[in-house]
Formats: sequence, C-alpha cells, structure tokens
Amino acid sequence: SFLKGIQAYSLEKAEKYCNKGQFEEFKRIVETKNIGLLLAERMINLPALIVPSLHTELPADLAFTKEQDDIQDPKEFDYEYLMVMSRYTVPVQKREEAAAEEKLYYKWEDQVLWPISEVSYTFKATFYEVDEDGNRKSYTGSRDGKEVQHRLVYLIKFDRYLQ
Repeated sequence: SFLKGIQAYSLEKAEKYCNKGQFEEFKRIVETKNIGLLLAERMINLPALIVPSLHTELPADLAFTKEQDDIQDPKEFDYEYLMVMSRYTVPVQKREEAAAEEKLYYKWEDQVLWPISEVSYTFKATFYEVDEDGNRKSYTGSRDGKEVQHRLVYLIKFDRYLQ
C-alpha cells in the first residue's frame, strides 16, 4: 500500500542517515507505534495567521473522522506519534552544517516542531531531469543554484505536537 511504501522509504533513509542508536529508536517507533503522517503542503504565500489554525484544528478533524459511518476502527486514528516529512534550504556559500538561523524552512512550524521531536534525520534532496536526448541525469542538493535543498524527516509525539 501507499503508506507501507512511505514507511519503507523512511526506514531506508533513516538507516542511511541516522547513527545506530537513532536508527534503532526510529525503527522501534515506526514498527510498534500508531503513527499518523502529517502532510502539510500548502500555498507558499499562505498568510502566517492562518497556519496555526491548520494545526490546532487537527484534533477536531480526527474526532470528526472517527465518528464517520465508514470508519471500521476509530482507534486507528488515536496517534501516538506524527511523522513529518518536510524540507529546508541552506545558502550554498555556507558551511555544510548550517546553524539554525541559516536554514530557510519551507514550513515555518518545522522550526518549532523539529527541536521537540523524538528522533529525526536530514539528507540532501536528489533531483532528476531528462535532457533533450532523453538521457536522465540526477544531482544532489543544488544544481548551480544559490541554495542546497535538504529533506527533513522527524517523529514527534502527538501530545507534544498538540502543545
């Protein structure tokens, strides 16, 4: 299924980009806990005043979903953790390990949620393109741009997310 694919992808990346202890913790949570996948893609210029309500309304949305007739097991929406997949950029001229103030988050709430997450990892994004001759090329992080794009994956306890 789609979610099994995301789980396999996140575990594969975690094994590659986490130290052994972090990976074991990530794997334990993913394989034994009820996890929701938080997808919060939105318009880039969405007014900042609206963003908090997107998060504060989540418990009400879940409660509403649990009450629907076609939901067989409402408890499957009782999440212990949320998995967040996001991204940020760092200016190319900066050193490899950017300080927090050098990171430009695509979703500003990651700046708040990521530090209170249980376990996380980052990696440079890989981009693919096909040239005029049909040859596929890939590049990591940045291709002659002014910023390097990173992927960010973190697990946050649901009750901490609600705070």
